[in-house]
Amino acid sequence: MHSLAGYTLGRADLARRAIAKKISEVLKQQREIFVYGSNGEDGLPACDGCLNRGIDEDVANAVFDDIEKHCPYAFNKSHAISYALLAYQTAYLKCHYPEEWEAAIEKTSKADY
Repeated sequence: MHSLAGYTLGRADLARRAIAKKISEVLKQQREIFVYGSNGEDGLPACDGCLNRGIDEDVANAVFDDIEKHCPYAFNKSHAISYALLAYQTAYLKCHYPEEWEAAIEKTSKADY
């Protein structure tokens, strides 16, 4: 969003949060800003928009569709780091302690039912 439409990094993060919540009015507004740009309170451009940066309207809409589709999978850094650490620890235990791993998984599976 920053490189294509001229969003500030803060505005791009706000847009990401809004898109992740899938509120139709906000999505419509963010698409307009992304494709066509917007003016700030002082009347000067706050965000250029893709068209003003030489990107075709169809391409800009296709990119926004991709952003919109993948946004629910965007974690903040703390979640991403936590999941990465858990995945690493799990893989390590499975690789170096396979019998114990299988026993723990089997025991956990039976406890769920």
